[in-house]
Amino acid sequence: DVHSRINDTNIAQPTLFALQVALTALWISWGVYLQVIVGHSAGEIAAVYVKGRVTLTEACQIIYHRSLLPHCNTRQNGRMLAVAMSIKEAQDLIEGINDYICIAAHNSPRSITLSGDEKILENLYEILNVLHPKIFKSWLKIENAFHSHQMELFNIQQDLMKSLKHIKSDNVTDENNKFDLKCSQAILYPTVSGTLCDETVKFNSDYWWANVHSMVQFDKAIETILSDSPVNQIYLEISPHPVLCTSIREYIDQFKHKSVIVLHSLKRKENEQQ
Repeated sequence: DVHSRINDTNIAQPTLFALQVALTALWISWGVYLQVIVGHSAGEIAAVYVKGRVTLTEACQIIYHRSLLPHCNTRQNGRMLAVAMSIKEAQDLIEGINDYICIAAHNSPRSITLSGDEKILENLYEILNVLHPKIFKSWLKIENAFHSHQMELFNIQQDLMKSLKHIKSDNVTDENNKFDLKCSQAILYPTVSGTLCDETVKFNSDYWWANVHSMVQFDKAIETILSDSPVNQIYLEISPHPVLCTSIREYIDQFKHKSVIVLHSLKRKENEQQ
């Protein structure tokens, strides 16, 4: 629908949060519990809530401000482009234009997302079409440049920090405020760092600014998980469409793991009840 606003930041991100939490609850109702949780970009808010590091009220406040404040940057000459190349190739590609384009996400050995100035990124897209016509490249359905210098515009950092200054992110002690007791025992890998989360990690306003502004290190988290527990793993993508399953399979192939299964919850244009 050309008139749909679903790709607008202030609509898409709260919708994603609600869907991810609902899907997780559905899987739990079928007896499927998460043992390891990895969030990606805005998906980290649902991940942290399911883990029991913030309450539902706090999670809703975080997703509200995280989606509302950067929305002022929507249609302000920023875009994001997913490309099938290594991070070294991407670094070489944007050398000299780092002030305009940056690597927004590193998802797998050959999957990165570029973010930044719309015109320069479109020129880069055309160059890639000429030099590397066969590699995968796809525009994200978002008219914004998350995880880039553009998040520094319009006082986004100042306003986000102020709006979330009350979020202390201590472990939720009241069991009635936890999403699920079993899920609160899961291991969490925040993708701002890509490393194992311990009690010293605080999901406060500083963290959520880093979540908006810094590169997503999904690759580091998945590589660590596969290294630590190489067998009998089942990966389940909790999202409206499988975006990261391919990235996970890349690492499985790299580690030559044959006992790892990758599943998705929903797929666009497919019957969700099948």
